[in-house]
Amino acid sequence: MKIVEVRTTVVTVPFTRPEVWARGARPCVTNVILELETDDGLTGLGECGGGQKMAEAIAGFSRYLVGSDPFDLIERQRQRLHWSPAPDAFCAMEMALLDLQGKATGRPVYQLLGGAVHRQVPFMYYLLRDKIDVMGREAAAAVAAGFDTVFIKVGVEIEEDLAAIQAVRDAIGPHAKLRIDPNESWTVGTAARIFRRIEALDIELVEDPVPHVDLAGWRKLRASTSVPIAAQENAHTLADILTVIREGAADIILVDPYRNGGLTGMKSAAVLAEAAGLPVYMHSGGSLGVATAAAVHTLATIPNNVLASQTYAQFMGGDVVKEDVNRFEKGCLSPSEQPGLGVTLDAEKLAHFHEVYVRGEVVDGSFRRDDLSQEVAEENLYYPKY
Repeated sequence: MKIVEVRTTVVTVPFTRPEVWARGARPCVTNVILELETDDGLTGLGECGGGQKMAEAIAGFSRYLVGSDPFDLIERQRQRLHWSPAPDAFCAMEMALLDLQGKATGRPVYQLLGGAVHRQVPFMYYLLRDKIDVMGREAAAAVAAGFDTVFIKVGVEIEEDLAAIQAVRDAIGPHAKLRIDPNESWTVGTAARIFRRIEALDIELVEDPVPHVDLAGWRKLRASTSVPIAAQENAHTLADILTVIREGAADIILVDPYRNGGLTGMKSAAVLAEAAGLPVYMHSGGSLGVATAAAVHTLATIPNNVLASQTYAQFMGGDVVKEDVNRFEKGCLSPSEQPGLGVTLDAEKLAHFHEVYVRGEVVDGSFRRDDLSQEVAEENLYYPKY
C-alpha cells in the first residue's frame, strides 16, 4: 500500500455564539482537513488548525508522503517536522496515517495505540460567558443532561468573574465539578486573593492562572492555596512538561496532540505526567469531527486521563463528517469500533464550510468583545447549525 495523493481543504465553521475570554472574543474555528489516498483506494483523514498557509505547509511535505508506505512513515515524518514552524501539520499527517493503518488492518485506532483503558472518555461542558441568569440556567441544564464538569472562562473583570463563578456553583449544586480559566490574566498577588475568595466554592481546578513564564510565581501560588492548578501554556513540549514537573509548579498537566507532537506525542506527554503522579486532561482550540474522533481514540488509551477534557461541541455551528461524533452519554464519548478513526467526510458539508472560509465573512481570531458584539448585531455573522 502506497500513498498516491494528498488533498487539503480549509474550512471555517462559525460558532453559534462568540467565545468570550480574557483577551477578547472569537467567532469561529478555521481548520484544515487532510485526505491521504492510497493506491488500493483507502483514504486516511486528518485535521489541524490553520488556514491556507497551514494547507500550503502540508502540501510542502507531500513529497515525503506520496509513494510512501503509511505503516513506515510516522517517525520519519516526526523527525522531519521536529523543528518545523507548523507542528500542527505533523499531527494532521499522523492522524491520517493512523486512520489508514486502521482501515488497512480492520482495527480501530485506539487498538493501534495500545488498547483502551477507558471505554468512556469524560468531557467538560464549556459554558460560554453570558448574562449571569443565562449562565446559571445553561449550567443547570448541562448537569441535568449528564455532564459532571462545567468550565467557564474568567479574567474578564474580577467582580464580574466572581459573580459568574458563584452563580454557576449555585446553579449546578455542590456535587458537580466547576473549573475556571483566566488565561494567564492575573498577577500572582491577584490570583492569591481570588483563590482565597473561591476556595469555599470547591473549585475543581484553575487553568493557567498567571503568566506561564513565571514558574516561581506558579510555585508560590500553588503553595498558598488548596485549589489545584492546571498547566497548559507552559506545558507545550515534552521539555516544557518536564520543567513544570521539576519545578513543582502545577497539580495537573494539560495534554494537546498539536502542541505535544501528534497523538503519540500526547501519549508521551501523559507518560511524563504519570511518572510524576499527576493526572492529565486534553486542551482543545476547537476540533471538528476528524480531530475529535482521533482525540477520543487516544485519550481512551491514557491511564492518567481521569479528568474531563475540553470540547467546543456545545457551540460549534456544524461539522464536516457524517457521523455524530459528539453523542455524549453522561458527559462522555466512546471511541468508535469501526476501522481507523471511524469517521467519513460529508462532501456537501465540507464544500459548504470551505465556501464560508473562502468568502471570509467570518474570520478566526480574537476581537475586542465590544467590536464583535457590534458585528454580530449588525452583520449577522453566525449561521444556523448545518
